[in-house]
Amino acid sequence: MKIISLAAMLAGLLTMALSAAPAFAHDDANLDAVKTPNGGQLRQAGPYHYELVTVREGKDAKESPVVVYVTDDSGKKVSTAGASGTATILSGKVKATATLLPDGDNRMKGDAKYASISGMKVVVSIALSGKQPEQARFTPLSIAAWSGVDPFTCMLAYCRHSKSSTRNCSKVLVLPGSTRMLGPVGVLTQPARRSVAPRAIAAAGRVRLGAMGSRIA
Repeated sequence: MKIISLAAMLAGLLTMALSAAPAFAHDDANLDAVKTPNGGQLRQAGPYHYELVTVREGKDAKESPVVVYVTDDSGKKVSTAGASGTATILSGKVKATATLLPDGDNRMKGDAKYASISGMKVVVSIALSGKQPEQARFTPLSIAAWSGVDPFTCMLAYCRHSKSSTRNCSKVLVLPGSTRMLGPVGVLTQPARRSVAPRAIAAAGRVRLGAMGSRIA
């Protein structure tokens, strides 16, 4: 009975973990860390991902394009043929709305008069052909500075550090370290092997001691 109860408990915990995983994977913080194909901000909209691309510079309101790329959860393009939508932009105290129309492939495009300033917010609503509208909220000018870098790669890299020479010491870690994990810029965060300097110094010391012994003899 105890074995059955334990198995049931483990199954329940596994179910909870699996059900929570998608929500964690698709929250705003993690989506901001994804390197998007078109340099825009990524958000979850029902079963889809919307990538919003807006003008990044321009403190004065002017007619500018608004483009949204639609993909599924795996990043596969979703056709926007026959779709309709809107992008409501709140920039400072000015509100503008762009009517989004299919623009080929998986794009929706429209124009609106807006200023690209800090704090700009955009609400995108798109109804694909034969589907219910799906909505997503964006803050396109506040994407994380390290957008495109997988934060878990960095975390794992630091966790894999081990004691090594002081020269290899990471500025972030308390102890010196080395790792074979790739860092955030695609290079090794530490040398893949320990420095040869200590071995070279030790060898030189042995040679020197040997020479001194010969002179004494």
